[in-house]
Amino acid sequence: MRNRNLLYFSGFFGNFFFERGIWILYLTSMNYSLFLVGILQSVLNLAMFLAEVPSGVISDRIGRKKSLLLGHFMVIIYLVMFLSFHNFIDLFIAHIIYGIGLTFISGTDHAFLFDSLKEQGKEKWYGKSIGNYNGLVILGLAIAMGIGGYLQEISWSYVFIAG
Repeated sequence: MRNRNLLYFSGFFGNFFFERGIWILYLTSMNYSLFLVGILQSVLNLAMFLAEVPSGVISDRIGRKKSLLLGHFMVIIYLVMFLSFHNFIDLFIAHIIYGIGLTFISGTDHAFLFDSLKEQGKEKWYGKSIGNYNGLVILGLAIAMGIGGYLQEISWSYVFIAG
């Protein structure tokens, strides 16, 4: 139960991506064209595609908890870079780091939940537990996106610092 509750907590608060709904506006406010914004989004998706299997293998070797921590750490690095660096190459690298970080979280969270339930002989709770987890992830993201718009009115920095 402890691991499940920690994962619920992480799923909710770990998806407080305040910039998610407004990051394109941030880049266009820095005079990036939508073409370059599209390139960054493509880089993010390509990094996720290329890192999905290797991150799963690494997760199996280092363990689920360490994989989740590594993923969240990489997301933090991305947020710091996104706020601190404004040239295209740095943002390009930040999006690669972000994509790889997301792959260390994606799938590992579900496997961690299943493993935790299995250890307790409660695998039959997986369907309900994963539904609760996914609901908390979506709720956290929805709340963060709304707050992100408000924080931006105060300062772009607050959007990324809060994340």
